Amino acid sequence: MNRKGLKLRLSLLLLCIAALPALVACSLFFTEADMQLLDTAVAAEAERLKISVAPAEVLSQQLESGQSTANAVAAAKSSVRLDLQQYYTSNLAKSYEGIQDSAKEHADLTQIDVDSGTTAGRLFYITKTSETERRIRFSFVGWLTTIYQEEGQYSVVTAFNQDTLTKTMVLEDGLWKTLRTDEYRKEFAPDDYVYEKGRFDTLEEALTFVQNMDTEAENPFA
Repeated sequence: MNRKGLKLRLSLLLLCIAALPALVACSLFFTEADMQLLDTAVAAEAERLKISVAPAEVLSQQLESGQSTANAVAAAKSSVRLDLQQYYTSNLAKSYEGIQDSAKEHADLTQIDVDSGTTAGRLFYITKTSETERRIRFSFVGWLTTIYQEEGQYSVVTAFNQDTLTKTMVLEDGLWKTLRTDEYRKEFAPDDYVYEKGRFDTLEEALTFVQNMDTEAENPFA
């Protein structure tokens, strides 16, 4: 490496350290364990996004079996087995489980969440506050696809957000779990993003469309 390249590398390193006063100061120092913690933090958010979802594939199967829309939605929501205890501490997991139970009981057939997910996880820093506690700042892109019924037609709408969070995570039962979210910033899709992906005459057609979507390819933050 020539002198100019070495000076540039050292300058970038100093900028990282100055900007992020944490034990893990910049991406040059991220370890495999750090990236696993990021994966766990993002997976917790992905699990939370599923709380209100009636998966398109399951909902379609229920309708094909002759179920009414209301019963099909209820059955599809009940098929979602969230493992919130794996990603959240006991009290927080119970709180989210209560929200999920409420979502199962109160189905709004004019707007049905049928898909959700996360992508583009990015780690900014991790602070080791103790042997069993970490503070992590990261971002991810999340989406929620909803079918809206209006005037006899069904619109498929996918909303994307880019969220930046600072979480406190603790080691519980051998797993890293979210204890609390300390900071949360949400960025909505750019103004030129088209939320509506298609409009259909039947719910079945809309569900087929959702099942064939490449949702990640729609990411307006990519």
